[in-house]
Amino acid sequence: MKVKTRQGWRDRPQRSMLARFALLAAVVATLAVAGPVVKGSSRSLSADVRGRTKVVFFGDSGIYVANVDGTGLRRLTRRPDQDPVWSPDGSRIAFERCCYSVWAMKADGSSPRRLSRNGTDPAWSPDSSWIAFADLAAHLYVVRPDGRGLREVAHDAKAFGFAWSPDSTTLVYSDGDRFHLVDVRSGSRSTLPTAPAQGPWRPAWSPDGARIAFLSGDDNFLYVMPAAGGAARKLAKGEGVSGDTPAWSPDGSSILFMNNGDFRVIHPDGTGETQLSRTKDAGTPAWSPDGALISYQRERTRGLFEPGHDIWVARADGSGAAPVTRAFPDGIDYQGPQIANGTVAARPLARLALVSLPPSRRLISLHTVLASPQTGLGLPLTPAPSSTRA
Repeated sequence: MKVKTRQGWRDRPQRSMLARFALLAAVVATLAVAGPVVKGSSRSLSADVRGRTKVVFFGDSGIYVANVDGTGLRRLTRRPDQDPVWSPDGSRIAFERCCYSVWAMKADGSSPRRLSRNGTDPAWSPDSSWIAFADLAAHLYVVRPDGRGLREVAHDAKAFGFAWSPDSTTLVYSDGDRFHLVDVRSGSRSTLPTAPAQGPWRPAWSPDGARIAFLSGDDNFLYVMPAAGGAARKLAKGEGVSGDTPAWSPDGSSILFMNNGDFRVIHPDGTGETQLSRTKDAGTPAWSPDGALISYQRERTRGLFEPGHDIWVARADGSGAAPVTRAFPDGIDYQGPQIANGTVAARPLARLALVSLPPSRRLISLHTVLASPQTGLGLPLTPAPSSTRA
């Protein structure tokens, strides 16, 4: 089964029941070595981020939130949802529900509402009053978070990516050759007067509204051009789709982008290019609202079955990198992190039913586990029987 991620399409494995038991056995076998399912690493980050910063991301079977120190991990949805995006005011999360419908919910996962039956890549306006999204036919739409005001604003958004102006009035997008600006209130459209580069895509508006960063479809170089149109400056070699990069820092002093499996920053004048990660397996980096942290995902190996990803955070200079999630090889593939202000409250341990098979098919006694709602995972309390039944 193919599933869409911000890094393209990937195969989602279809596991048999026996494979799932084998995975759970690996969990039990590695408990003494691996430690907790989610392990905070707050010692490697400044203590002042604790209690005020949280991150949202998606996994194999839902959307999750956690504090950046790894505590408070909670699952908000229990469907194969993806691409969660915080509203700038932190009160809501927009996301994509399979297959290709745009939804929004409160930050605690309550009150989910479908906004469109056909849409992908939701993006909040800076004032949190609109959500823009595209469909597979290159149409661009806007809608209010409560579902009102849905309307099409463009029909030729052929190149991937679009961006809001800082004043929440205008969207910039590419038809594959040029950038266009559309006023979301009046629907009026204008074309930037200069073709910035061959195949421009992934525009990102600077916080002061003066410039637009983007990638070139021909060579994936990172460029910056005036928002009113004009000559584009080539800054650095970039990389394809990875989260919402390129991305301006909240103060507009740096641009975050990907190159060869690591993320970097560069000043808009082309100076100060700095490699922040050195793992060759990073992806989907994103700034925190205050620009102090960067969230991203890293690859990990899930036992003998398949690779996956965990969520990490680091300071804006790349130091203090620490995992938010550190899961057993349990089939959970965490991706697409985005940071917001606030905290996720931890909840006490609970007893959860894990699996129950008919007596004629029972392979192992796994009726009850001790699990934490913070992780959604657990370990068996009842021991396996000495023999199995056919």
